[in-house]
Amino acid sequence: MKSLNSIFAFAFCFLALLVCQAQEEVLVKINGEAITQKDLMEVLEKSYDKDEIESLQPALVRFHLQEMIIFKIIDQNTENVSVKCLPKDYIEDVERYEKPFLAYYLRWGLESTFLFVQKLQEIIASSPTLKKKHQKWLEECQERMLKTEDQKTLVDIWQEITNEKEVKGALRKVVFEKYRVDFQIFRNRIRTITKFRKHVAQKYNQKDFQEFAQKEEFALCDGLIRMSHIFLAVKSKDPKKPITPQEEDAVKQKALELSKEIQKDLSNFAQAAQKHTQDQSTKYQGGDLGWIPRWTASTIFGGFLKHIGWTPHPSETYQDVVDQAYHLKENTLSQPIRSSWGYHIVVVTARKEGTKLNKDELIKRSEDMLCLLEMERLVREWIKKSKIEWQKLDKEEQYD
Repeated sequence: MKSLNSIFAFAFCFLALLVCQAQEEVLVKINGEAITQKDLMEVLEKSYDKDEIESLQPALVRFHLQEMIIFKIIDQNTENVSVKCLPKDYIEDVERYEKPFLAYYLRWGLESTFLFVQKLQEIIASSPTLKKKHQKWLEECQERMLKTEDQKTLVDIWQEITNEKEVKGALRKVVFEKYRVDFQIFRNRIRTITKFRKHVAQKYNQKDFQEFAQKEEFALCDGLIRMSHIFLAVKSKDPKKPITPQEEDAVKQKALELSKEIQKDLSNFAQAAQKHTQDQSTKYQGGDLGWIPRWTASTIFGGFLKHIGWTPHPSETYQDVVDQAYHLKENTLSQPIRSSWGYHIVVVTARKEGTKLNKDELIKRSEDMLCLLEMERLVREWIKKSKIEWQKLDKEEQYD
């Protein structure tokens, strides 16, 4: 699949020149529709001060442009879609796509507690109830060294704040200011996402949601697995030629033979991983990949989060393996699983149960996730099919 990272390879070298201008000159065309330098500058000016714009790193500008391209492609492909979106639909998506920002903010807050306490006071000022409940303790925190147990209290206050409608406006203002999110841009993108989601939902019925809920209940309830693997790469001896059936079969047979060498109690799995795996990052950890999320939707969420440094979980690169691993029993060796990179021999070393949901909650999560996964699939397909043309600079301008 043509990735957005690859299509930015040419653009990266001259983006630094563009942020200093606000002309109507075309920066990139997506299926014939232009994004101009002025369009890019309008986004940057809503998020940064003028002095900050002039000193922005080219990579950061690139991420903003990447977000613009993602939503341009979604807009183009949903332009003629007709669905009814209610206020509650938009609110639902606002809350869904602001969650990563809130999670990042909490992580920052626990590392910068003095500033975090100040911001918490700023947020609860708009709620007499929360102010009465927490103001005194927060003021005391500013006058002493915080203890380890204080962090738990800060997390509890944060969770209470994020669930309180009365302070939603103040909360978003503080969080979005930190992560340079202009609420008007965010709101417009939510409108696009909600329309897209409602359109996708039309292709499913209640039976689809029930079947998906039954199949994926563990993951939908926030269950996680810890996974280890032994990885054998499939690659051609001649880099200029595709992999031959013989090369493919040789690696598969090696994986099958290796899986037979693993003892039933898996006591020699870590040793085998250290000896045979070609994944250098897990070689000396017994093949341990850590706790693995069931799904990622990196393209959709990337349209909101690229500019804050968000990166998808590495498991996205071997999603086929994760799909099968989530349905393995704990401490059971898999058959060799083919990914786009090669063969994986997998064992689930632990399963962490999530929160028990009632039937209605489970079906709602099933609906949300099934739609999100289909949205992600469609966006990737649209990107692959899109004609993306960069405005080229001549040599003299490139090296000016």
